[in-house]
Amino acid sequence: MRKKKGFLSYLSVFAAGFAAAAGISAYRGAFSSGSVQQAMSAVCDGCFTVGIVLLCFGGLMLTAIGGAFDMLSYGAALLFGILSKEKRRDRDFYEYSERMKEKRSSKSFPLHLFIVGLIYLAAAAGILVIFRLY
Repeated sequence: MRKKKGFLSYLSVFAAGFAAAAGISAYRGAFSSGSVQQAMSAVCDGCFTVGIVLLCFGGLMLTAIGGAFDMLSYGAALLFGILSKEKRRDRDFYEYSERMKEKRSSKSFPLHLFIVGLIYLAAAAGILVIFRLY
């Protein structure tokens, strides 16, 4: 079951990236341009953009799993705690960060975003090499 879920996450990220790359390529004129060079340039731009965005999202998820945004979320929790009638669960930031650390312990490394992002960057590099040789 775990392998199937892992493969499904790779496949869904790849499909969403493909749709985004196709949309960016269409916006840049890949399907309506008259020359092959313009079409390849647009497809290269689409793959490169999707690859960079996936790598950036993977990096943000990695830093969030590491606890880099705990102070920001604690501040938001304090703000909404003032506005609501519920009593706060944590006395101070240390208790909050420990509770968040336990909550994050089940989260896994976002490897699927990095691998699919690198695949799109490799595709963009390959298209660029072909584009320069053509």
